[in-house]
Amino acid sequence: MAEHGPEIILTLDRREGALVRLLGLVERRGFRVTDLGCRERAETLVVRARLDGGGRSAEILLRQIARLHDVRGAELVAQRPSPPPSLPRRPPTAIPASAVSRRSMSFLGIPDEISATRAY
Repeated sequence: MAEHGPEIILTLDRREGALVRLLGLVERRGFRVTDLGCRERAETLVVRARLDGGGRSAEILLRQIARLHDVRGAELVAQRPSPPPSLPRRPPTAIPASAVSRRSMSFLGIPDEISATRAY
């Protein structure tokens, strides 16, 4: 079963250029960002990123990221196995209406059979 790359959670000061400096460091160290999410909290920015390092050490990258001026916290989340491939979806099958369900609709004024002809 294939695994996703490492996931990191970072807390950055909300300053101009902080996110750009982070992404620049990640790319210079040979990692590719495959998923990225950000959330603002008070005076900080919480960043969750999934990376593809091609076998490079995520722990070393995390130590380098922690040295950036705007980084308040850095955490490496354990790698998780990828989800199983999804099965192809089949269109829903029509279930014929029973006499009971038709009877229960009669109080709504819905006829038992509906004509497909159009009135012009």
